[in-house]
Amino acid sequence: MKSLVKNIKRIAVLMAAVLLISGCSTSRGSASGTDTVSVSITEESIDGSINSETGESEQTLNNEEVKDPEEATETPESPGHEYIYLGKYEQNGSESDGAESIKWIVLKKEAGRALILSNNVLDAYPFNEDFGSVSWKDSSIRKVLNNDFYNAAFSDADKEKILETVTEYKKETVIDENGEEKVVTTDEAETSDRVFLLSKEEALEAISLEKELFADDEDKKTGFMVAGATAYAVSHEVYAVSDDYFDSLTDEEKEKTRLGAAWWWLRDRGGKDTKAMDVAADGSIREYGHYLGEVHDGIRPAMWISYDEP
Repeated sequence: MKSLVKNIKRIAVLMAAVLLISGCSTSRGSASGTDTVSVSITEESIDGSINSETGESEQTLNNEEVKDPEEATETPESPGHEYIYLGKYEQNGSESDGAESIKWIVLKKEAGRALILSNNVLDAYPFNEDFGSVSWKDSSIRKVLNNDFYNAAFSDADKEKILETVTEYKKETVIDENGEEKVVTTDEAETSDRVFLLSKEEALEAISLEKELFADDEDKKTGFMVAGATAYAVSHEVYAVSDDYFDSLTDEEKEKTRLGAAWWWLRDRGGKDTKAMDVAADGSIREYGHYLGEVHDGIRPAMWISYDEP
């Protein structure tokens, strides 16, 4: 897995060099299980969809002992909300002691299944191996998540809980960095994945949930959209808020930005065909996005799993 990351980064760096030389400027996989979930992407609210009693907020979906990672930063946890552990992935940056249990926040539950998002940014990847135009369907990151990550992070027992998700797409208009409207076209009607990145609409639902959970919290940077990054992700050079960056912010920006918070990818196209949307360190969606070959945006995998009430 580590060698794959290095190879992807090398390719991205080489492509960046080619683009620069040519005068272009740039900025910053399948397994067991037969259940299929059809997910229509909408902007509807998920008010009241998830609540649990304090003290029952965390559980383990396998029989293995939970081994907490030593994250570089931790995404804030909402008291009483549901979190689970499923699978293992290197997180504390010390591979000699084995992979750590992955913590997930439950974003949505319905009819025996749940949408979960990794609590922290787990790694850093480019959206694609080069800076050219590509959709989620044909992206490198989709292949990595559904093959390398899926097989490295989950046991056969874990995989039985992960549902194959058919995601339906739609067209929408976004504003690019030049203030111009752009219709985001889709090259495919749907994709079928077990592991994926959140869409813009799913991220909006998560923001809606976040506002509900943290409604009484005066600290604007405690929500789970302001994502912490593991030490392993930091070692792979994920963009995270440093002391110098924080000091450069305005007082208003500092109120909603946390040291160590990272940028992370969404799966929708950005303001250009060569960009994908992402979430900034302050938890806001950047619709104009980031260049696809950029190696420093973080990864927060998402999945639909079979899930019974605890």
